[in-house]
Amino acid sequence: MRRFPNHAITTALVKLISENSQIRITDHVDADIELPYAVVGDINTSDSETKDERITNSSIQVDIYSDYMGRKEIDTIAEEIAKILQSEETCIDLTKDGFQCVGGDIESFETYEEDAFGYIGTITMHLIIQDLG
Repeated sequence: MRRFPNHAITTALVKLISENSQIRITDHVDADIELPYAVVGDINTSDSETKDERITNSSIQVDIYSDYMGRKEIDTIAEEIAKILQSEETCIDLTKDGFQCVGGDIESFETYEEDAFGYIGTITMHLIIQDLG
């Protein structure tokens, strides 16, 4: 693996979701951020390079935080994010960083109660990324 697409993925996800919704999403959580919000969480990238193509597989988590006492707000935000990520009109654009998304999908969504403030939801998606550089 010659280059990691992680920063390109994070930047593109924040831009895509911000431009297509009212969801507050970031790659860094400030102490004074208002709930609800989403943050690009863990990214795990592995090498799938072949003789002819530089390919990586990335697993990306988008974490959603809410102080609503129930799952409704988390589920609604997650559904909106999923529609954006799976829409034909919107696509994660990595070309300015020399990468191209050649495949992927949402793998899972989970929610759980956080005793301190409400609920957390995590969308896990898988992307197949080609290094164009």
